[in-house]
Amino acid sequence: MEPTQVISLIPYIVQNPNLIGFILFVICFLPLLAYVVRKADKQADRQQEFFNRSMDDAQVREERLGDLVNNTLAKQTEALNNINNTMVCINQNVGDIKDRVDVIEDHIGLEKERVS
Repeated sequence: MEPTQVISLIPYIVQNPNLIGFILFVICFLPLLAYVVRKADKQADRQQEFFNRSMDDAQVREERLGDLVNNTLAKQTEALNNINNTMVCINQNVGDIKDRVDVIEDHIGLEKERVS
């Protein structure tokens, strides 16, 4: 539009109060609305970024906890295996000791029979 055309519209705009309100609405409110929408969009982006970081941190913590639990279970299993092996060895040694005691008792019994 040329400036002369805009100037020729001014009397029409002045005579029509609804049009003045619309023009003021367009000039004042729409930029304000655009500003609010842009700020809200930035806030939503920040919240989404915070959520994504929180989820990443939670995933890292979960992986660390899983590794800790797995390592703990592995060490506990190893300790239980060592205890089991020790118990088996003790059981075998007790059996050997019983056999030796039986042999010794047999020798003592033979000697006791000879003495009597």
